[in-house]
Amino acid sequence: MQTGGHKKSKRMEREQGDINTTANRKKYWERNLSGRAREIFEQDNKYFLHQSLSTPVLNVLSKAQGIHIEDLDGNRYIDMHGNGVHNAGFNNPEVIEAVKKQLNEGLAFCSRRYTNIPSVRLAKKLAEITPGDLCRSLFCPGGSEAIEMAIMLARLVTGNYKTISFWDSFHGTGFAAASISGRRPTRASPPRWSSSRWAPKSRRRPAAAGPTRRRQNYWSSCANSTSIYCLVRNSERQSGATSPSAAAMS
Repeated sequence: MQTGGHKKSKRMEREQGDINTTANRKKYWERNLSGRAREIFEQDNKYFLHQSLSTPVLNVLSKAQGIHIEDLDGNRYIDMHGNGVHNAGFNNPEVIEAVKKQLNEGLAFCSRRYTNIPSVRLAKKLAEITPGDLCRSLFCPGGSEAIEMAIMLARLVTGNYKTISFWDSFHGTGFAAASISGRRPTRASPPRWSSSRWAPKSRRRPAAAGPTRRRQNYWSSCANSTSIYCLVRNSERQSGATSPSAAAMS
């Protein structure tokens, strides 16, 4: 069974970020996919364009609860990834009840240039529990949007324009969010992913801590390798800048 209706090229495998290209995947499909699941699976491959930084589809899910996911045939698995529900779990009853309550109150969406009581209460609560002078919030639909708005705000507040991020970091799939991510496709390994194709002035550096050779080599010129100041100054020196110009670090 192929994931896209045709044999994938090595380039496509690299772009997909898929690390399991062995026969084990086919064995998994043969062992776990029933006829009904295979039918849905093939329709998924036919009608969906799978995003380029995810592993191709493994199975067809029917329900999820807490830490468990369940396929069409009733097989239950512990979800060791939990992408998107790390802090609450699947079908958290408190979350479901809160959503139902708000829907029943007749305000499922707030139009532009208006405010509403639940969002004001949430912003107030965040201001009360966050440290220092972090007293205002700007809500958005998802993580990529949050990162991109943060970049714009950082540039506006600081007057600078560069960003510094860690290798192997992930900040989203929006254009600017992907540009400052440190995963391999955005580190400009193949020519088509060259840094000129991404948002300009996005620099990636190894994390200050960690026993890897590339990090040790990079930080060897800095006495205090845990210092954020050291990270910024090393990045500025390698980029050829004569004055600090980093607006944000991620």
